[in-house]
Amino acid sequence: MVRTTNWSRRFKAPIVPLDGEPIKALPDIVSYMDGIGEHRQARRAWHRLAKLLLDAAEHGGDMDEVDRQLRLALLLNGKLDVERTRIERI
Repeated sequence: MVRTTNWSRRFKAPIVPLDGEPIKALPDIVSYMDGIGEHRQARRAWHRLAKLLLDAAEHGGDMDEVDRQLRLALLLNGKLDVERTRIERI
């Protein structure tokens, strides 16, 4: 069985960090994480996000779960732009 990946999966609405461009799809998370530094990447919320990100791209994992974890990671780091990010029930 050949495994297919889909790194182009998109969110229902962009998630906007205070220190970067709006995150609209899985590759945007990778680009954002590349720029945040190892000290932030080492935090538990970012580790969980990385696992969910890989699951979503490689195994069709739940994008809503990735969305929630990304928002949480940004919020915990004081980097979620709540004025520009549409808040839905999560």
